[in-house]
Amino acid sequence: MEYITVNGVEYAAKSVATTTNQIVMTFESCQIAEMEVAFRRALALTVSGEDKVVYGTYTGLAFEQAAVLANGDIVVMMRIKSAAELRLDAVEEAVAVQDEAIADLGAAVSNLAEGGVE
Repeated sequence: MEYITVNGVEYAAKSVATTTNQIVMTFESCQIAEMEVAFRRALALTVSGEDKVVYGTYTGLAFEQAAVLANGDIVVMMRIKSAAELRLDAVEEAVAVQDEAIADLGAAVSNLAEGGVE
């Protein structure tokens, strides 16, 4: 048994397999809806052994899919983002901050043009 910690919640995993750009985890006795919600918003996770000592830390993740196997187990697949995807995420975050600042400035200028001060 291995343990996956994502967004502060620990899940017991039946198995964990990794490749250079993917993490595949199998869980039993879980609901697919719960697992999909938990992992869809995950950007990072840790993997611990039975002794609960962390042996793997993964960041820059993207949810790929969750599926129910014939035996009822849930498989969750996460992708490790490329360097280009991580740069794009940073640019999109910066643009969002700038958009908010521009909107605030626009509102302030409009308010001043109407003769008011907030």
